[in-house]
Amino acid sequence: MSGWLFLRNFNKQKINNISQRNYINSLVVLTIKIAKATDRTVFAHQANIINTDLFCVIKKIDVLTLLII
Repeated sequence: MSGWLFLRNFNKQKINNISQRNYINSLVVLTIKIAKATDRTVFAHQANIINTDLFCVIKKIDVLTLLII
């Protein structure tokens, strides 16, 4: 969170140089894109783990059902 506050406060400072302003804006956009991509990757990984665990449970139930019958 301190990184976001730093970027927000840094972006509010008076910047007269256009190239500096563009650099800071690009940095903010890049940081947001990396954060979103990381969130998506973590979410996809967690969903994959849940899906794998669920598949293993279903297979065990299926095997137990065959043994009971």
